Formats: sequence, C-alpha cells, structure tokens
Amino acid sequence: RWFVAVLALAGLGGALAQTTVRLQGFGGNDPAVLQGLLREVVNPALEKDNIKAVYEGVEGDYNATLLNALSAGTAGDLFYVDVF
Repeated sequence: RWFVAVLALAGLGGALAQTTVRLQGFGGNDPAVLQGLLREVVNPALEKDNIKAVYEGVEGDYNATLLNALSAGTAGDLFYVDVF
C-alpha cells in the first residue's frame, strides 16, 4: 500500500514542475517593453497554470541566428518571423 502511495506522489512531482515558454524576437528596445508586458500582464495570468514566459532578444543578424537555432534545436517556443 505504501509503495502505491509513493508512486502516486512521485507522479505528482512531474505535474508540479513549472513550464517555461521561451519567446524570441529582435533585440534593441523590444526586450525592455516585452519584459514589462510579460512581468505585469502575461506571467500573472499564467501563474495559476504554473507557466512562465520569458523573452530572449536577439542582437545582430536575427535571421541567421534564428536559422542556426532552428537547426540546432535550441530556438524559442515562439519567435517573430518578418513577412517581408
């Protein structure tokens, strides 16, 4: 009986882990604005679901950085793609 209880609690441990969603976009002034938006609006709304959003601004050649990150499997969960 105790073994089953321990297994059940072990399964809950994974469910309680926080999920982090990574957003990537251009550097410059965007990170300051988006960090404030995430801190004041987005993360408080996601807190009840144990989700945290973080923004990673990319400096330099965004397209090359994004292509390399996609190739390496290290790109953010969401990222900005220019339509032009």
